[in-house]
Amino acid sequence: FNSLLQTHFAIPQFRDAILLAPVPTDEQPAETPVPPLDAGDAAKALSERTAVQLVRELQKLFVLMTISNRRHVDPSPVMQKLLDASGNPVAVGNQQDVSEFKNILLARVEEGLAAVHARASDTPVEGG
Repeated sequence: FNSLLQTHFAIPQFRDAILLAPVPTDEQPAETPVPPLDAGDAAKALSERTAVQLVRELQKLFVLMTISNRRHVDPSPVMQKLLDASGNPVAVGNQQDVSEFKNILLARVEEGLAAVHARASDTPVEGG
């Protein structure tokens, strides 16, 4: 997991996409969505919310990797927000193909980035 994060951190486009994403802070919750109509909508809303949380944790990690004087940083908050295709937390220590793991990570990041950019485009600009 660490080497995968370090590899993607070293890709400027990926790092910048994460660092510049308009993700609400922990203190600034996202707007409350309209209640889902059915179980499928509820599952989609949960998936989107956890994907946004994953991007937020990646932002925090990447900031620490960028500006911290620490010799190492703890990626476990990112790992705790990473869910598999079934919506379950990815089990740490499971033997998994690295490309499968990478695909899960990138799919979830892509979902989170799409959600935050969609929310940002729906937010009215003050004074404009």
